[in-house]
Amino acid sequence: MSENLTLPAGGFGPRQLDYQWYDAIRAELVRGRIAGAGRVLDVGCGCGGTLLGLAKRIEEGVGVDIDGNEIAHAERARKRRKVRNVRFEVADAAELPFAAGSFDAVLLLGDVLTFAGLYGKHERVVSEVRRVLRTGGVAVHESTNWDWAYRNSPTRGVSFGRTGDGGFTMLRGRRSEAGLEVGREYRVRPDTRLHRWLAGQEWPRDDRARLQMDEAAAIPQRDLEFVGLRRCRHYRGRDLIRLYRRAGFGEVRTVAYGQTYDIAVEAGLDEELWPDQREALAKAEAAIVSRLSLGSGPWLFLTAR
Repeated sequence: MSENLTLPAGGFGPRQLDYQWYDAIRAELVRGRIAGAGRVLDVGCGCGGTLLGLAKRIEEGVGVDIDGNEIAHAERARKRRKVRNVRFEVADAAELPFAAGSFDAVLLLGDVLTFAGLYGKHERVVSEVRRVLRTGGVAVHESTNWDWAYRNSPTRGVSFGRTGDGGFTMLRGRRSEAGLEVGREYRVRPDTRLHRWLAGQEWPRDDRARLQMDEAAAIPQRDLEFVGLRRCRHYRGRDLIRLYRRAGFGEVRTVAYGQTYDIAVEAGLDEELWPDQREALAKAEAAIVSRLSLGSGPWLFLTAR
């Protein structure tokens, strides 16, 4: 085999633009569902962007995440934006450190249930959400719409990501129609042909982007170090409703969203639209979804009381 490595890269995804468009729709939906809420808890808050964006609309916000680095980032952002009615702390979604009935609204956004540490604990997490909600409070949940995702993506594949220290990781995964996703995670060994090939690719600025590749690609296994198995469980709309009802919620509704963006991508127009046009389309889809309680797309948005 030659010293130089050539692999059939399949493009990068998701892009920063993908997140921006979907997040704009979600933000509109969230604002409509928590109108009038006093205390709001964001479970799996990450860097805190959602809660900080809601600060002027709520009395008090608390964001929790198991990742201390994310919480530190969120705290820096809070201080930089001089937000005083929001705080962040490290906490486990399956063991929330709050008294029963503490919040008017609880957010569980960004596919939190797919985090590796929560595999097998979904019922516990949703029960904790129910416990800390006051009577009449609302839970707002967002996750991948598995009916859409399974039918629009390969059931097997390989993807590469970057680490903060200039390294690379690889995930070889397979997915089932029932929602189970299993992946084998690897670290790309430094100073190998695969590492040099990856370093030579034109990576986008967005650190979340991953380089997609066909599973049949001839990837040199000696350039990889096995890290471990990764398992996560995704939901179809009806299964997500059942999960929340088992936790004691009475009124549970789901709606799918994100189709406007997928249509724009399919038509090749996503890069041509101006930011204000994308924002207008996002707001329009959120309004239609809310008014009709009907939508389509790669994301599920659930509200439960």
